[in-house]
Amino acid sequence: MERCVQYFIACCCLLTIVSCGSNHSQPLALLTADSLITNHPDSALLLLDEIAADAETWPKEDRMRYYLLRNRAEDKCHILHDNDSVMQEAVRYFDKHGSSLDRALAWFELGRVYDEMQLTGDALNAYNHSQATDTLSTDSAVLSIRARAANQIGQVNMYQDLYRQSQPHFRKAIQLGELAGDTVVQIYALRNLARSHVALEQYEQGVAMFKKAAQMALDCDDAESFQTIQVELSDTYLNLDDLPQMKASLDACHGLETTDSCILTNQYANYYLATGNLDSAALFYVQRDAMLNSADILAERQQYREAFELLGRSIAKDDSLTAVEKGQNANLIAMLNKKLDNERRQDAKLRRQDLIIIALSLFLLGLVLFAYFTIKHKNLLNRLQREKADKLMQELREAQQQPRPSRVHGAREFSETTLYTNFHDPRFVPKLADYNALEDALNTTYDGCIEKVRQLNGKLKDKEIMLCMLEKAKVPNKLICAFLGMEPNALSMMRSRLYYKLFKRKGTADLFHEFISTL
Repeated sequence: MERCVQYFIACCCLLTIVSCGSNHSQPLALLTADSLITNHPDSALLLLDEIAADAETWPKEDRMRYYLLRNRAEDKCHILHDNDSVMQEAVRYFDKHGSSLDRALAWFELGRVYDEMQLTGDALNAYNHSQATDTLSTDSAVLSIRARAANQIGQVNMYQDLYRQSQPHFRKAIQLGELAGDTVVQIYALRNLARSHVALEQYEQGVAMFKKAAQMALDCDDAESFQTIQVELSDTYLNLDDLPQMKASLDACHGLETTDSCILTNQYANYYLATGNLDSAALFYVQRDAMLNSADILAERQQYREAFELLGRSIAKDDSLTAVEKGQNANLIAMLNKKLDNERRQDAKLRRQDLIIIALSLFLLGLVLFAYFTIKHKNLLNRLQREKADKLMQELREAQQQPRPSRVHGAREFSETTLYTNFHDPRFVPKLADYNALEDALNTTYDGCIEKVRQLNGKLKDKEIMLCMLEKAKVPNKLICAFLGMEPNALSMMRSRLYYKLFKRKGTADLFHEFISTL
């Protein structure tokens, strides 16, 4: 019994080892970078740079996850992208082999790339794919990505001045963020919704959304977001000339520990300037971007020395606000350059398309003209041939009205020749020389009858000329079929075709026989 138990335990251990070995585990460096990306994206990007060469040799799944993670890290580090090929490859892979979270995240990151490349339509398409991923999933991570995608759709619309169209997407982002328990996306979506209301001069709704977003940021100790929202709220009150409320919004930020207080300081300066308190405004306008405003205030009070010293300090001081704006301007310039590059590429593409369209149009026009003139030339040739055939028929009819004795005598003599007798003999097998002799005899006897046939249409086949000769020599149909190797119905159709070739009009076998008989 103990041996059975030991054997059973050994089998279980072996199966466990095999099953564990079959599961795919991600590289440790990739897992480490993933853990750093949220709070330390710069460290994550540094690590991803170090393993870039190794990542290209990894299995495809790990390589695609590396691409996706790197794009996220670069996005969080504000590194602009100008190429979508890597993310396109990742999207194709995760669409087939990834989880709902992988698909949603890959499409979202592709949308971010298109946003930076100023390809608005492609960005919206990518965000829509991300937002529509597994709509029945209750996974908080999937819901969070879908919420962010909805927020980005709203932002893209808002940046196109489509404020009303953006609002349903912001509300969708808030709803999905609430289901996911993601307060960050809720804060951003509420702030964006407030901005859209203010842009539409719906100030009451805008103020309410700003306050709700600020309270949510305060509840989760997000001092940076709270300060930014309060400054935007104060700016709304400034537009409404509600200076007490503006001051209250700014005062709510006292005591916060933030990395950049310059936006708050600058807004305080705007407040004091609006209230006419020039002394306080001058104290707050110490940032480099506001030095001209400060100098104007001091110059107005005739404090020229102080104005000069302030300008000197402002020029020498490169504070955080200026640094941020420098970065924003650099990003803006880069985005504009990329937009211009995209426009140039689009213009070049449109020019190529125009050239292709022009070339195709000219080719089609040439083809139509060629067809037109070919048909016209063919119709002209057919008309001339019809006129020639009609003239010949008229001459033949006139000749029949006044038969010549020499022609009748010649026909009688031809019918008594060996050549004539041979072509009426079922046992005779004519050769090419026999047909040549028959053509010479018919032309001599009937005033060049076969030559006239050739003149009507110089493109007749040898077999068709043979039929004309046999018809003129009054060879029976049965023998004609035997000599030419044809069935009776095929012979009849051949006579109809020959009549059309000679007269360029439809005709029957009888009309062809009548024509040959009158030659």
